[in-house]
Amino acid sequence: MVTYFAMLQMQLLQLIDLSVTDHCVLHVLSTAGPILGIFVVAWHIGQSAERVKVDTEESAGSDLLPTDDDQYWKWGMFYYNPDDPAIWIEKRFGIGWTLNFANPVAVGCFVMLLLAIAAGIILGP
Repeated sequence: MVTYFAMLQMQLLQLIDLSVTDHCVLHVLSTAGPILGIFVVAWHIGQSAERVKVDTEESAGSDLLPTDDDQYWKWGMFYYNPDDPAIWIEKRFGIGWTLNFANPVAVGCFVMLLLAIAAGIILGP
């Protein structure tokens, strides 16, 4: 995307001359390429990295906390475990990560994000 925007800026400054066909090809490649890459990576590792191979001997003696217990998920979507020091936890369903709301750093980041959104709405155009 950076390359695409750089090419648009160079065209605007008349440093290069792109035809309509060149512009369309550049646009399709710069948007379809990353999206295709995301799908290829997602296909190879699977949802929640289910296709990633893990050495079972190493993971058998680990001190990983169970993050899938119902007692740690409030309303089914907010993870709250005071014994878990992690800030980010893999989502229970779907793809992505969520915050451990029992961690003060995670709560601080969440509040800062909400304040930034509120400031953007209040001070916006």
